[in-house]
Amino acid sequence: MKKETKLPSKQSPALGAKIQKMFSPWLESPFWMPESMSARLQSKGETLFATRDLPIIPQHTEVYVQEALHWSTSNYLIIGVMASADQGKEFIYYLLRKPVALFIQRPYLKEEVVGAKKLIDEFVNLSLEATGLGLLGTRDLFILMDSVSAGTRWSHVPPETEFADVIWQIGENPIEEALDFLNPGLLRSQ
Repeated sequence: MKKETKLPSKQSPALGAKIQKMFSPWLESPFWMPESMSARLQSKGETLFATRDLPIIPQHTEVYVQEALHWSTSNYLIIGVMASADQGKEFIYYLLRKPVALFIQRPYLKEEVVGAKKLIDEFVNLSLEATGLGLLGTRDLFILMDSVSAGTRWSHVPPETEFADVIWQIGENPIEEALDFLNPGLLRSQ
């Protein structure tokens, strides 16, 4: 039986309410945001919020992954909805909280957002536990990417690895494999 961890859910009151309102018809609880990050959220458009400047639109997932690999930016959160190239909308949730990074870019549809929320909660629970137990090195980076533009894959990246040298895991179910890897009970036996 998997141990459940209570997720902190404090948010900047004004922006937190605006973000929650965007998803409230679909979700019963807010998206997880570290308190230190939610206080720094700034509007980057009508429905996009971030704790950092955006060098390029978030649909370019690999640019943000490359940044994370080079440790060239501080921890951050990007969350919101953006128009996509095919005239639809995409849900964005990028969380860099070293030594873990989660990049989600999915169609803005109820089932996709609800699935993303479930993935975020499970990823955060497992990564907090694994990090707290020292099972991920302080200079390692564990990345899970679930992106309509860049694909679904994950990697446990040693320090100083270039993007081109990352060994991506893209098995039958990369999300399940990534979560299994982060599971402290399983991580000890690997």
